[in-house]
Amino acid sequence: MKGWIKLHRKILKNAISTDMEFLGFWAYLLLNANHKDRKIIVNKEMMTIKKGTFLTSQRKIARNTDLSTTKVHRMLKKLNKWGYIKHHTTQYYTVISIKNWDKYQNLKHQRNTDEKRTKNERKTDEKLTKTNKNDKNVKNDKNVKNDKNKYIDVFNYYLSKDNLISHRKYTSEMRNAMKTAERRLGITLEEMKTIIDRHSKVVEITKDNEYPVKPRPIYELFGQKAYKSSHLICSEYLKSGKKYRAYISKEDNYNTKDSFEEKKEEMFNW
Repeated sequence: MKGWIKLHRKILKNAISTDMEFLGFWAYLLLNANHKDRKIIVNKEMMTIKKGTFLTSQRKIARNTDLSTTKVHRMLKKLNKWGYIKHHTTQYYTVISIKNWDKYQNLKHQRNTDEKRTKNERKTDEKLTKTNKNDKNVKNDKNVKNDKNKYIDVFNYYLSKDNLISHRKYTSEMRNAMKTAERRLGITLEEMKTIIDRHSKVVEITKDNEYPVKPRPIYELFGQKAYKSSHLICSEYLKSGKKYRAYISKEDNYNTKDSFEEKKEEMFNW
């Protein structure tokens, strides 16, 4: 007899697995059962032996398992009682049928089960992928939204200065300018407000001068370079910048040293 059988792990939860003699006897029955229907002739009569069933004798089983016929008879009786098998004995043979054979041994059933499992796993993976993608999109949308709204507070602070430009709306050009200053100078939003304060003060101080400092729109103040220079206009309002030193260093009320400015004193020597 060729081929193989499947032995489900569920058997480990069954009491039969605690008795090695019974477990080996059960495996012997499984290994000898037909895997498909088969016709045989017994006493000149045609018999159909169904899959999961086999024709044998208790004496033959005893010989092959090295058990006594009395013990074989007793074990078959117990397995029958427990619902593992169904058997009947005649004068010439014993027919043993394994119950639930198709459930545990049928390849088609297993194939369908595997396909169903694979399909369910695929659906689960697709659902997880879609969920992760949606989460990522939501996160990206939030990041974009947060990025857009990040500088609005600075924009509103700028508008609170009466002597600066009265911008009609907050634009992407302004946002990009503040982002540029933040990236290049390492300044925070609060430090941007300090620069706006200083710019407003310089505009006020120089308004009656021959060459007054004109109010700069936000996109110029934070995003453009000074005339014939490589530094940003807003950097001139740092404590090391020339606008700060020239106009308001003596009147500056900001006594707290800004760490970001101290780090840049060596970078900006104008």
